[in-house]
Amino acid sequence: MLTRSGKIVFTLGFLAVVVLGGVIFLKSSPNTDIPSFVALQQSSSFEPTEEMLNTLRKPLSSFGVDADTVSGGVYFSSGGQYVLFQADPKPVEGQMESGSRVIFADIKKGTMKKIYDGTLVGAPSWSENIVTFSSDGIYMYNINEGVLNVVSSAGLNPLISPDEHFIAYQDKGISIFSIQSRGTTVLTENKYDRPALWMNDVTKLLVFKSNAVELGEGAGEQQFVGIIDSVTKNIQELTSVPKGRFYGAKKVGNSILINGGFDDGRSDYLLNPENDTTTTTINQGVALAEVLVDSSKDMVDVYTEGVVKSFDATGATVGMVTLANVPPSNIPYWLKSDDSTIWLGYLKGSDMSQVEILKWNKKTGEQEGTPFLLDSSTIFFSQSSVYASISQDRTMLIFNIIK
Repeated sequence: MLTRSGKIVFTLGFLAVVVLGGVIFLKSSPNTDIPSFVALQQSSSFEPTEEMLNTLRKPLSSFGVDADTVSGGVYFSSGGQYVLFQADPKPVEGQMESGSRVIFADIKKGTMKKIYDGTLVGAPSWSENIVTFSSDGIYMYNINEGVLNVVSSAGLNPLISPDEHFIAYQDKGISIFSIQSRGTTVLTENKYDRPALWMNDVTKLLVFKSNAVELGEGAGEQQFVGIIDSVTKNIQELTSVPKGRFYGAKKVGNSILINGGFDDGRSDYLLNPENDTTTTTINQGVALAEVLVDSSKDMVDVYTEGVVKSFDATGATVGMVTLANVPPSNIPYWLKSDDSTIWLGYLKGSDMSQVEILKWNKKTGEQEGTPFLLDSSTIFFSQSSVYASISQDRTMLIFNIIK
C-alpha cells in the first residue's frame, strides 16, 4: 500500500480516469473534415496589458458561452495568450442538468467561446495553431480557423507534435493520428501505456510504459520511461521504478524533467535523452508537502523547508539560497520561479479560501515588496507572465500579471 504521502501525491497529481464510450454523441457537431493549416509562425511569449486582462474580468455568462461557473482546471497555451477550461451552467429548477462546456479564451482579444459540449478530461496539448483535448473522445481545435475536428471516438492524454503533423494519445495502447492523412497508427497495445512528450525528432515519442496489470495504489510491477520510434515501434528504456506512477514530463534545456508519485512519496528526475545512462535524481521519496518544484527553460528549482536549490539541465547544482522571513507556521501551497525571483503561495483564512503571495530575491534570499492576498485558493500559472485565479463564487476567471 502507498504511504500517506504517496496517497497525497496521487490525489493531487492525477485526474480520475473516465471510461470513454466507443461512439461519440456529437453535441457540438464538430467538423469531421480537417482543413488545411496555416504555416507555423515563430513561437513567442505573449505579454498582456492590463487593458486586455480587464476585458476578461467579468462573469462567464456575459460572454455568451452558456455557462456560469468555472468547474475544472485552467490551462494556458505555451505562449500564454490562449486558455482552455471547463465551465458549467447553473441548474434550472425543473430541468435536467445540461452538462459541462469546454471554453476557449483569447486574452489578447478579450473573448471567450464555447467550443464543445462536454467534460474536459485532463490537460490539453498546445501547439502554435492547434489545441487538442480529451472529452468523450479526442478533439482538436484550429485556433486560426475556429474549427473543431474529431481525432478519435475514445482516448485520453492527447499530445500534438511541435510541427502540428501528429497527435499521440492513449486508448487501448498508444496511437498516433496523422493530421494530414487522417490515418491512425497503433504503437503499443497495453492500455496503461501513456504518451508523455514529443522529442525534437518527431518520429520519436517519450512514453510512460507499464508492465503492471493496474497502475495506482499497490501497483507491484515495473513502470519505466522510454522513447518509442514511431516507424520501427522499438522502445528504448531510460529509467524505471518498482512501484507507483510517472505523471509528468517537461523539456528543460536538452534534458527532460520527469515527475512521479511512488510508494515512498514523490520523486523527480532529470533525464538526458542523448545519453540514457545519465539520470539525475533531484529528490526522492519525499512527502508532497515537503518539496515544491518549478522549472524554466533551462533550470529546475526545488523548494524544501525555506531553502531553494537550483539545478541546470544536466542536473548539476548551480545555486542554493535560504529564504529570509519564511512564515514559520504555514506550509507553502505552490512555488513559482524565474531567473531572479521566487514566489511562494500560502493558504489563508479560516476556510483556506484565500492565498497570500510572497516574493523573494533568488540570489540574496531577501523578501521583496509587500505580500498580497487573493480571494481564491487556486492559482493557475502560464509559462510567461500571466496567471489566473477563480473568484470565490466561481463565476469569474480573474487574470493577473505576475509582478
